[in-house]
Parts: sequence; C-alpha cells; structure tokens
Amino acid sequence: MDNADLESLKLVPGRLNPKFSASLTEYNVLLSSAATQVRVEGLTADSGASYSVKGAEGERTVPLNEGINYVHIEVSAIDGTTKNYTITVTKLAANLAELLNLNLVPGRLDRAYQKKISEYYATLGWAVNQVTVKPVKQDPKMTVDIDGNPPATPVQLPSMETTVKINVLSPDKSTTKVYTLHLLKEDTGYRPETAKTDLLCGVCSSLYQCPRRLLQCSHSFCTVCLAVSQRTDKKCPTCSAPPPVDPPFDDVDSELREKLLSVEVLCFYCGTGVGSPGLLEHAVECSERLVTCSTCDQDVKHSTLEHSNCTASCKLCGKKYLVEEEEIHSKMCLQGESLPNIELTDYKAGVSDWEKKLRVDTADDFKELYESGEKWEKEYHKIRSTTSDVVEVKKKLESAAHAYANAVVANSKSYNAHSRLGIVLEEIHYVEDLMAKLKKEKVDASASNKEAKDSSKFEEIDAICQLHGVAKTAPLSEKLKAIDMEYHSLKEKGDSFRADRVQELYAWKSKQATTAEKISLIAASDETYLGKAGRKYEDAVSKEPSSFSCNYLLGWSYLQQFRYEEAVTRFRVCIGAKPLLKHVRYLLGIALSKCPGDEHKDEAIRYLKQGVLSYQHWISCQKREGANRSQVMAAETEFSLYKPQYLRGFIYLARLTDSKEEKRKLLLSVVYLVPRILQTLEQRGQTYKSIEAVQFSAMDKLLSIVEKDEIQTFCKRLSALLSKSPDSGNRKLLELQVETSKKCVVVEASNGQSLTTLGDSLLTLYEMTDSKTLLKESEQCFRAAIQVEGKAIKSEAVPEQVKEMQWYKEKTGVKSPPAAAGKGARGGPAKRGAPAARGAAKGGAARGGAARGGAARGGAAAGKGAARGRGGARGAAAGAARGGKAAHSCVPAKGDKEEKKPETEPGNETGPLNEKSAGPRLGLARVLSLSDGNNVEERKALYNEVIVIASGLHDAYIELGELCRGTMEAVDVYDKFPFSEELTFDDAYIFGEMVQILMKLEEFDDPRLEKSLMGYGSVMGWNSLESYVPKLENAFKTALLRNVYCHVNKKCAEDDDVKQYFKIKLWN
Repeated sequence: MDNADLESLKLVPGRLNPKFSASLTEYNVLLSSAATQVRVEGLTADSGASYSVKGAEGERTVPLNEGINYVHIEVSAIDGTTKNYTITVTKLAANLAELLNLNLVPGRLDRAYQKKISEYYATLGWAVNQVTVKPVKQDPKMTVDIDGNPPATPVQLPSMETTVKINVLSPDKSTTKVYTLHLLKEDTGYRPETAKTDLLCGVCSSLYQCPRRLLQCSHSFCTVCLAVSQRTDKKCPTCSAPPPVDPPFDDVDSELREKLLSVEVLCFYCGTGVGSPGLLEHAVECSERLVTCSTCDQDVKHSTLEHSNCTASCKLCGKKYLVEEEEIHSKMCLQGESLPNIELTDYKAGVSDWEKKLRVDTADDFKELYESGEKWEKEYHKIRSTTSDVVEVKKKLESAAHAYANAVVANSKSYNAHSRLGIVLEEIHYVEDLMAKLKKEKVDASASNKEAKDSSKFEEIDAICQLHGVAKTAPLSEKLKAIDMEYHSLKEKGDSFRADRVQELYAWKSKQATTAEKISLIAASDETYLGKAGRKYEDAVSKEPSSFSCNYLLGWSYLQQFRYEEAVTRFRVCIGAKPLLKHVRYLLGIALSKCPGDEHKDEAIRYLKQGVLSYQHWISCQKREGANRSQVMAAETEFSLYKPQYLRGFIYLARLTDSKEEKRKLLLSVVYLVPRILQTLEQRGQTYKSIEAVQFSAMDKLLSIVEKDEIQTFCKRLSALLSKSPDSGNRKLLELQVETSKKCVVVEASNGQSLTTLGDSLLTLYEMTDSKTLLKESEQCFRAAIQVEGKAIKSEAVPEQVKEMQWYKEKTGVKSPPAAAGKGARGGPAKRGAPAARGAAKGGAARGGAARGGAARGGAAAGKGAARGRGGARGAAAGAARGGKAAHSCVPAKGDKEEKKPETEPGNETGPLNEKSAGPRLGLARVLSLSDGNNVEERKALYNEVIVIASGLHDAYIELGELCRGTMEAVDVYDKFPFSEELTFDDAYIFGEMVQILMKLEEFDDPRLEKSLMGYGSVMGWNSLESYVPKLENAFKTALLRNVYCHVNKKCAEDDDVKQYFKIKLWN
C-alpha cells in the first residue's frame, strides 16, 4: 500500500549514471547536442502505484535546452505516499570542441587528461615504433582527426621525439580546438655516459632523459624516474617538498631539454663522443656495435663479425662449442666419460596433497589429456593480451594444470607432463604477482614488538635447527626449512598443539627475511605456486636427468631458492646439451659466483662478462626493434626484464672484478635500468619489490667505491629511494636506511636534513625492536638537527649530541666528554596515553579514509603501531601535507613567514645554511611521547613551533589536539588549520575530531560546529553525519541541519524536493 518505488527507469535517449536502483533517487545523463527531447520510461514496483513527470503536463516527454535540464519524476503509492526521482540531463553545446579523454595504445600520457589542458607528453620507454592515438569524443557529432588522418591510423615514430596535432571540430562546425601531443622515446638500453655531472638525474644517477620539472621545488628528473618515484607519493624524490594542492604537479623542463640537445654523450660501443640527439643513429651504424654471430650465436663487435673458426664440433655428442672452451665442454659433454653425476640427490618421490587435488578428471588417455593442457595454454595466451581480468586468466591456467596433473596419472614416466605442469603453476604465480591488485597488509606493530622482545623464540628456533642439523649461523632459508620439517613431523605424529606453536615460530622468523629471501622462501614452499612448480621440475629431472628443458627449469628454481651449488649442476647439464646458449651461460655464471670459495672465480667472471654484455644487448634490441611478443610462458623465456637475477649478475660481477671504474660502471648500469623496468610493472608485488631491492643493493655497493665528495649525494639518493619503497616496512631495508643515513652524517655531521632523516629512521626501527638505545639516538639526532639550524651545512663542527652516539665514535674514533646529567633520551616504556601509532610500516588505512570509530589513524590499533604523520615512510617526519613545508624544503609553504638569513655563517665557514625546519621538531615531539617523564609542555611547545613553520601540516594539529584530550582547547587547535577549498581525507579527520568534541560537550551554539559538520560531510558524505542528527533534532537545531544538508549534498533549500525532504524530517 505504501510502496512508492520504481522497479525500472530508463531515459530515451541516454544512459543513467549510476545504474538504476530503487533506493537511488538521483541520476545523471549526458546527451549530444543533437538531442531535442527525452522520453521517460518507468515501471512501478507496485501495480497499484503510478508516476508522473513534473512539468510535462501528463506526458512522458520532456523538451531539452542546451546545458543542464532537470527531469523530476514523482511516484505515488496507493495510500498517497510519494517518492521523487531526479535525473539531471546535460545537453552538450553544439559549439563544444573538447575531448572527453585521450588514450594511447601502447603507452599513456605522462599527465592525466584534463579538459583545460591542450598540450601533453607521453614517454615511451621501450622500442615502440608506432602508437595509436585514441581520442574520446564528448559528442558523437564532433569531428576528430590526427594530423589529417582518422584516429585509428597508427602514428609512426621515426625519431626520438614525434609531435602530432589532434584537431577537434564542434558539431556545428563553428569551433576548432587543437591538442598537441609530444611522443618521446628513450634512446637505448645502455646507461648514457657524459662528462656533464650537473646534468644527472637524482634518481637514476644518469644523464636526464625526457626531463620533467616539479612545480613545488623546480627539481627535475627523467620522466620515467619521476613516474616510478611518485607512485608512493607526490613529494620531491630529492628534497621531499610537498606537491601543490591541485594538478598539474610538474611540467616539461624545456630549458634543460635544450641543454641536453647540445651535450656530448659517449657511444656505449666505441666510446666516441656523439651529440645527444644523434646517439641512436650513430649506435645503429657504429662499427663497434654488438651483433650476434650466426656461427657461434655470441654477441660480438661488428668489426670482428667475420671472425673464423669460432666454434668446433664435439666428436662425441656432435654439439658446437666455442673453440677456446674445448676443455670445458669435454667435462660437460653428456656423452663424455668425465661427466659428473647428474642424478638428483636427496630426492624423494611421491605425490603431494596439492597435486592430488588437481586430479579431477577421470580420463586415462595420456595423449588426450596432454593435448587438452596444450589447448588451455593456447587459450591462456589468447586471453592474456586482451583482458586484465585476473580471475578469467587464471581459470585458463588452472584448467591446463588439471589436464597436465591427470596426464601425469595416465603416464607418470612422462617428464614432459611433469615439467609442463610445473611451467603452468609458475605462470599462475606471475599472473597473480604482475596482474592482481594487491591487498594492503595491516600491520599490528604492537604485537610485532611484543614478539620481537620474546627472546625465548630465538632459543626455541635454535633448538629446532640443532635437532635437524642446521647451525645457528646458517642462512635464514635453511633455518626456516628446519622449522618447516619440524612442523610436518609433529603433524604426522598428531601433536597439533606443538605443531601450531612451531607454525607461529615459522611465521615470526619469516618476517625477518629480505625481499630476495622472501622470494627464496616462496620458491621453496609447497604452499606456493613457485614451490609446487619446483617440485614438479624435480620430478621431471628424476625421470630424464639429461633433459635440457627439465634441467634448465630446475636450475632456475634452485637459483631462486639460493641453492647455488645444486643450480650449478643443473646449468652444467644445460651447457653440455646446448653449449652456446647465452642466457644459460649467464645463469651458470651467476650460480658459480655465489658458490663458496674462489675455485670457480675465473669461470664465473668469464660467463658473467659475456652474460652482462648479452643482457644489455638484448635490452637494446628490445628498445630498437620492439619487444618479442612470442607466446611463451615466463619459465621458458630466455632473458627477461622481470627476473631480478639477471640484474643481480651485474652486482656479482662488480664484486669479483678488480677495476674500480668497471665496478662503478656496472653498478650505475643497474641503478639506471631498474626504474625503466619498474615503469612497465602495473602492480607492486614481489617481482616489483625484488627488482627494486637490486637497485638498493647496487646503490649501497656504490657508497663503498665512489669518491668522498660523492658519498653525500649517493647517500641522499639511496635514502630517498628507500623511503618511497612499497616494501619500506621491511626491517632489512629499514636497517639499510639507518646505515645509509649514518654515512650521510659521518660525511656532513652538521647537515640538518641528514640528521632528521637518521632520527626518523631510528625512531621507526625502535618501534620494531623496542631498543631504548635507538630511541635515545633518535632524540639526539632531532635535537642536533634543531641545534645546527642557521649554521653552515658543511660546517666541520660536530654537534655534541652526535659525538655522544656510540656508532659515531666507532666510525670516526671521536672521543667525547661524558654527557651532562639530565641530557639525552629519557628511556623507558611508552607512557599510557602516549599518542597512538607513530612510525610503523606502511600498509595501514589512510588517516581519514575510515570513519571515526573505525581503524585507528594510520590503520593500526592503539600503541606504537602504524605511522601517523610519517605515513609509515622513513624520513617523512620532515614531510609536510598540503600547504606545509617539508624539512629543508626548497621552497617556503604558502602563507609561511620566511625569515631572511645571511648567505653565509659568520666566521671562516661558508656555504648554504640549515633552514629552520618542522621535521626535527615533529620527530622530537614523537620521541618524547614514547619516553618517560613529564614532558607534555615541551611537546606542546614543539608542536606549536611546527605549526608556525609548516602551517599546513595536519599531523601537528592532530597530535597537539590529542594532548588537549577532548577539550575546547583541542577545538581551538584544530580550528587554526588553514583549510583550502578542495578538502582531503586528512582535512575530514580534523573536522571529524572537532565534531566529536563539540557534540560530546553539547556546544551546539558554537559556530564551529556547523563549519565542522559541513567539512566532514563534504568529504565523507551525508551518511557519515546521520548519527549526530537525532541529538541535534532534540536540541531543536533544525536550521543548522538544513544548512549542513544543503551544503553537503550541494542542493538549494528552495528546490521542491529539498523542501519536501525538510517537511518529512520536520526541519521546517
């Protein structure tokens, strides 16, 4: 009787946005300029109800005017109950000539499309010879062409930069708009070398490529490097300066690009100086360029291409091998008498539980089952390039896995069936890692701290390892294997209670793994696709020990598990079967370089040198000629961008070589390549983190060989990269961040930014370990950073707080007098009531992203858990939010009072001075909140200083407000925040705190209540305010409710539907 819902609603022409639902009463429709009227087609949920279109005089057709039109539909139930639906119809103007969107295939714009912007750049990092520009028209009647050609026409890219014009003509032919698109290509896969050290990117430490300039600080970076860096946040990778409130955040650095055109770059083949624009053209024709010899299949210089007698044929196996490797081949020849034992050791045959679950088919025809698996593989390759639906892609692979698993049952001796099953399982791993959107891990830091302090766990783990013959000094992977063996042993005995405890120990210990070790654990576990694949590769080799493909797959699996000596055996079999394969020779070199002792050093160096050369040549060919898109599984590829072991080969070779210059060149090549590989990865899973970790390792190794005057530069770059890593919560990376920051301080002990970064890293590490020494040193760093403000950054005077730190004494031999009583950090456990959740790992929900009463700010529960303010990132205590200023920011924040300072410090020391900064004060206030003592007033003073320096830093207001504990004083603090017109989730949090306090204290007449309700509701929606409505209604604050409702919902109080709503709510 009272059902006034519509069951369906359509507008002809047009499509409702959002999709119709009886509970939704407001919709939008966009129509072309050709539309003259719309017809409403609806059906009531109750057959006795009816509906009408207001203003249509009983008709269902509504005429349209240019611009915005409203269609109001009133539904009347049998008992007189009414319900209103509103459709906002926008009819485009006939003279409109703006695109709705602009896309590229392949590639994407460097800046998201905006209607107001008519010039765009796109950087195509790899060998893209043509692109298809896909403009999206707002109005179907518009006419669009690209340099006079239809939009579907591919745009050829013959040079490093190609500019195209996209012409848009309005439907009435009266208006034309031209969009300019610059298509830029990087040059080669080699790091460009130049003598111009002032033209090096601050991320990849190489000559700028397609540089873009950040608007907040004018620092420039390669387009690729900037895109990768800003995936984490929009702050400057060098100085952490916060971005502007509204886009654009960067633009093309035209001045720098002009400089680059005149720079001389060394040819990576012959070393000849070549003008930057002509480098690629020169390289293609260079007589010293690398080419692949058709005889020996090795990469050789073009000038020596006609070398003769480069190979010989084995009399036993008939395989070709390099002439200089006759002795080596005689030892590896599969038909030779000196071939070592290639049978698997410690191999146990058997069918795992997970494999039994794959066997769902009852068919017993091996050929039919095997061909079914191949069919599903083809289906996978077909769908892989056309969809991003991970579920659909995985279904194809899972079907293939089922087919091969059943084929193994039909013929258990078929090594091909075993290996194909492993290949498919490994492919599922890469599909999940490279395609699936990752769920953010929630970190319970308080629980982690409690576990970290429990020394009994170490004793239990050592006892288990001893029981299984694993030493205390063994690698983490070996210890985890021992724990896993103990777990399965207890499960078999039926001792589930102790098995659960051992499982907890495994989970706790695995958290200490580095990124590379995590991949090793994944590859070795029977619970993961990589681990399952490795098991099947072992089964395959057990059936056919001399098979090239099976040994290659197993060798790769062993390499991922850090089982280097076993990997050497497998790759030697491969070399014996196919002596000239470049990627297998490279992998053998990598495995040999990680074996203990120097027995294989020379052999490892030979293979690594050849491999590094071939890998770079392969990348260069990918860029120049286009990627090879042959349909092969990840496990079967030769060289790959997404297998970090190939990049680690550069680092292993640098470790083995004696030449300092060669070491530097190899390590810088890694630093250069990594961002260009990361740019091609959409998801930041284990593959992303593993490749990124290679860059960190290369940068860390560089610090030990660069010149003294370069250490500070490289330390800062590595520190910035670590702080932006998606794996920055990893303890090993955090410890690397601490060590890197310490090196910065040793070089420049009076550098306030370095001291702040070190203090922040120590504080985050303290929250993982609960070490009072780290807390004390963190406080000393922050106090030292404040002390050196106004003094020369390169001053030789070392702050007293720095001298007092034990690590500094050990690194420099400095002897300092005993610290004065009362100075230093106040150690001890965190106080009850200390601010919750500062400085733990990333992964928590964003502050303001959840409604109050949900997750704590930072995403962790109370305690020292999730990072508030620093966003979990190391070094971000200095980071300021919108409108604020980062520590040592290049530019003052809007509205900040800038103090005029002398160019140099009085005295003999000259140079830039440390600026007064918010970072160390914010960090010090957080340290004090975790220390003993009555320090509330000092903390308040520090927060107030932060607010003066960086007026737009949300965390200072929030943490100072918490000290006032829900009083009107806290409201006064929050009310000082300089909100902008475009509100953020952080703004909403502050508004929410004000609302909560004012409502709790029943300060209904305070004008800030209405302002806070409006601000909170504007970001979080009207539903977030519903819980406050009854209390305000009881206080007869209907005028306030009307104002807030209209503001939040962007409605006019005079609209008929709004008046009706107010009437129903009795807010009149």
